[in-house]
Amino acid sequence: MVASTGCSSSLSARAEAAAEPTEPRMRVTILGAGSVGGWLAAGLARAGLPVGILARGASLAALRQQGLVFLQGEVREVFPVQASDDPAALAGADILLLGLKSHDLPAALPLIQRLCGAETLVVPAQNGIPWWFFQAFGGPAEGLVLQSVDPGGALAAAIPAERVLG
Repeated sequence: MVASTGCSSSLSARAEAAAEPTEPRMRVTILGAGSVGGWLAAGLARAGLPVGILARGASLAALRQQGLVFLQGEVREVFPVQASDDPAALAGADILLLGLKSHDLPAALPLIQRLCGAETLVVPAQNGIPWWFFQAFGGPAEGLVLQSVDPGGALAAAIPAERVLG
């Protein structure tokens, strides 16, 4: 997703083409704009997609004041994003990217539910075995809830496996 510095002319042409869409563009919201979430946000914004970031505190202030600043080597890029601490302002995106650590997901479930619309595709960007690993895929462990990543099965109950891409 991060382009090499040797492709700037083709990137400019793609950015100009993306700036004038002929059909509605999908909206992406990111929950957890640390290293992983920020990297994904930059790539999506570079591709011309509208990106919303749920943030708080100093991160929210910086995003509102400066935009999303992405540094790679000697290259510094700044992307405009919609940053908010209010899930209602970012709700109903086509895609919700979860850039949180796996162990933070259960506590973030109320935010996740407020950010999801009826058709929102949820894309977790975590390492390890995900909460949905044994949901809706058949086999002897079908429906098994991994208590270590989904205590009580709250994530599996709230986010159906068929709405998860991962």
